Amino acid sequence: KKPKKNKVNSKKMQDRNEKAFINWINTFDISVKVNSFNELDDGVVLSRVFNKIDEKSFPTFLEKVPKDNNLLKYANLRRLLSQIKKFFEIELQMDCGIGLEGGTNLEEEVLKTDIAILIAFSLVSAIRCEDKAKFVPIILQFEPQDQQILMATIQEMEGQMTPIFDQDAQGFGGIDDGWDENRGFDQFAALDELVNERAELERKIEELETKVSEFEYEKNEWIAQKRSLEHQLLLRASADSKFEEQLEAERQYLDEELKSQIEHLEFSLSQKEVEIIRYKKLFNEESKKSNKLEEDFEIIQEELIELRKIQEKYDQLEKNQNPEFISSLTQENEMNKHLATKNMENFQKTKKLLDEEKNRSRKLEAEIIDLQKQFDDKEIENRRLLEIKKKLERDVRSQEEINRKSLHGKAFANLGESLAELNFNNNNNN
Repeated sequence: KKPKKNKVNSKKMQDRNEKAFINWINTFDISVKVNSFNELDDGVVLSRVFNKIDEKSFPTFLEKVPKDNNLLKYANLRRLLSQIKKFFEIELQMDCGIGLEGGTNLEEEVLKTDIAILIAFSLVSAIRCEDKAKFVPIILQFEPQDQQILMATIQEMEGQMTPIFDQDAQGFGGIDDGWDENRGFDQFAALDELVNERAELERKIEELETKVSEFEYEKNEWIAQKRSLEHQLLLRASADSKFEEQLEAERQYLDEELKSQIEHLEFSLSQKEVEIIRYKKLFNEESKKSNKLEEDFEIIQEELIELRKIQEKYDQLEKNQNPEFISSLTQENEMNKHLATKNMENFQKTKKLLDEEKNRSRKLEAEIIDLQKQFDDKEIENRRLLEIKKKLERDVRSQEEINRKSLHGKAFANLGESLAELNFNNNNNN
């Protein structure tokens, strides 16, 4: 059949669809992001898009041409259009009655119009190829406005196409894709239905958002009432602030006074402990001296025992009246008496020193006992003051509780009930 005359208003298609067409091109994994039709005017990116749609029918890519050479750009676009028509005739069994408008007019606006036509061909190819199940969900993910533009473009393009064979023979070349002679496409009906369902869902979402806003408003009202009651509760509580400040001042005064007394007692105790340590040290030193004197005393006693033995021996010989022997012993005895006298004197001195050291030791022991008694008395006084402090604190707390209950018990209970009811209602609303 002869191709029909191109009835597509390509200029209107370009103006209306450029944004939606750019979004469609950017869904393909072609390693480049397109921002305008100017980036598509040499056909290179479009050839990659058709390769993603049907790699077998579009196996090669177009080569880049100089940016300022519109003649070569248009040659690329015609080469791509030739591949597209071949794809429609062989694979889809459809005759494209649509051509490019460039011809000998190579102005930039004309190139953009032809680019829009080629993008429209890519849409029809995507929903008619073997992988159409892959591309139809992509179209459904667009915004409703872009969906309508793409679907209207597909319907307008297919309105200019005719099947090569009659449907009674083999459908479209034996391909059962839902096409009939009245061009009522089941896929577009499904797309329309999905678009309508999406619009209905968006309407329901808006209604739910409105209800949520109303609930939020009510919630804020309850929160405001709750804060008002809490503020009233704080105002009622502040009525006791002056009395509580007085109690706090008295309590602080008692704390400071007791703290001062305890610190004084602790200082006195520390001084007494130092004195006890010093006296114990002196006592230990005197004990060592006393032990030394006792050792010397024992030595002198042993010497005295020896002297007594010599004296007894001398007395015994004197009785026997041996003059010569007595004379010799007399001399020896004189010397021993002299030594004995000397030792006795030393003994008396040592005994006197020993007695003095014992007296001093007994005196130190008495002082240590007295200091220990004073230390114990201070400990008892310290415990008594702590008990007084605890009792005063208990009295202050009891008085605070009595005043609080007597002054504001009923008011606090009413406010507490109101606040509890408000919290219960607020939780139910949430």
